[in-house]
Amino acid sequence: MPRSDARDCIAWHPEKNGIFTVRSAYNLAMAIKNSALEPSSSTNNPDNRTIWDLIWKADVPPKVRIFGWRVATNTLAMSKKNKCRHTITLDATCDICGCGDEDECHAVVSCTKSRALRYKMREEWVLPAEKHFWNTGEDWL
Repeated sequence: MPRSDARDCIAWHPEKNGIFTVRSAYNLAMAIKNSALEPSSSTNNPDNRTIWDLIWKADVPPKVRIFGWRVATNTLAMSKKNKCRHTITLDATCDICGCGDEDECHAVVSCTKSRALRYKMREEWVLPAEKHFWNTGEDWL
């Protein structure tokens, strides 16, 4: 059996340097939690990548693609529901309309201000009809 002067040590695989940090543990926990909660993950169903192709191949600035991806994965940092989940705020109710919890769907579809914005945008651009904007559950987008 060959001998070596190297000693065994415990290494933390989420960090390149192998050293444990609370931040890397938190990020790992959140990644595991999000993958368990998000059945619409781009890796779950390789045959149905329509939404991901629409987002990542859209002819829009990169920040718009990232915003679309955040909406699709329910990871908008600004949504009150996510702030509530991370205990940044205690109430998830929309500050603008007060008509429900402010999740991604509410912020971009249901809120009275987002509806009003779409109506004004229709004066300049062709947008899908309002009947196409509704929450069908986890994969609403």
